[in-house]
Amino acid sequence: MSERNQHEKHLFYFSTHRLDAPEARMTVAALKQVIAEHVPEFNAGYTLVLEERGDRPDKPLGDNENVHIHEIPHFYDQPPAVFG
Repeated sequence: MSERNQHEKHLFYFSTHRLDAPEARMTVAALKQVIAEHVPEFNAGYTLVLEERGDRPDKPLGDNENVHIHEIPHFYDQPPAVFG
C-alpha cells in the first residue's frame, strides 16, 4: 500500500455524524455496517439516502448498490414507506 493510500480518508456524513469509510467504493450494505458501528441509534433496516446537491432530488439507495465515497457525501436514513 502506498503512503498516500495509508493516509487517505474517505470521509462522509451520516446525519450529523462525521465518519470515515474503509474504502472509497463499497456496497450500501457495507456502508450501513460502518454506520452501525459508530451510530448506536442507526437502524440498518431503513433505507440509506444520498443527499444530492443543488436541485437534484435525494437518491434512495438499495443495499446491493455501490457507492463512491468522494467529496464528503451526506447520507440520512428513511424508514420503509407504509402505504395503506
